[in-house]
Amino acid sequence: MSIGFRYEKNEQDVASLVNASFFKILKSLKSYSAGQIPFDLWIRRIMINTVIDHYRSNKRIREQYDFVEIDLKEVKESLSINESHIYDRFEKPELYDLLHCLPNVALQVFNLYAIDGYSHKEIATMLEISENTSKAHLFKARKKLQKELAKRNSSSQYQIAVGL
Repeated sequence: MSIGFRYEKNEQDVASLVNASFFKILKSLKSYSAGQIPFDLWIRRIMINTVIDHYRSNKRIREQYDFVEIDLKEVKESLSINESHIYDRFEKPELYDLLHCLPNVALQVFNLYAIDGYSHKEIATMLEISENTSKAHLFKARKKLQKELAKRNSSSQYQIAVGL
């Protein structure tokens, strides 16, 4: 459920994704080999893939964005910040609430990059977008999170945790 709530805003959608994931897990259980990957990581990967499959299947109705020119130097500096521990720095409800202020595509990219540790190349393949589009969405997500944190008068500890 926690993975689903990072990607989806609606509790019914999360429940549906969890059900679909468990169906895939049960269906694939015979093919799981314990020596190659820990069981919890295997389940996590299936859940993330289910979320991405859901995203792709709703591709036609997802939000459309007008891209503005972005300073490439600013994007590169922004991408050099390590965000691997953001999930551990927030209480889950606070993190979900903060993440859900992001537009859908930016939410997907931010979760995959900052929390799940995927590269922009992997994200581009999963979401069927270019690597530069992935980077632009991450940049926009960071800017939006900065504004949201400022609005909420968050402590500097949270701003550092997000790399903002």
